Amino acid sequence: MSERRGEAGDSYGALSYIVAGPLLYGGLGWVADHLLGTIFFLPLGVVGGLALSVFVIYKRYSAAERSSETNN
Repeated sequence: MSERRGEAGDSYGALSYIVAGPLLYGGLGWVADHLLGTIFFLPLGVVGGLALSVFVIYKRYSAAERSSETNN
């Protein structure tokens, strides 16, 4: 993303990742639990989605910070 929206945009972007990851992977876990008759894929999906969201946020915003430091 070449255009930066500032700190408020970054905050809302990070919040959207934090919400979307557990919802997406929790939903996939719910579907897997429903189809397979198990009970452990939903919590596994929620925790895995949250962990993946945190990782993506770290990689995305640390890379953006490094590129802004090299431009200055």
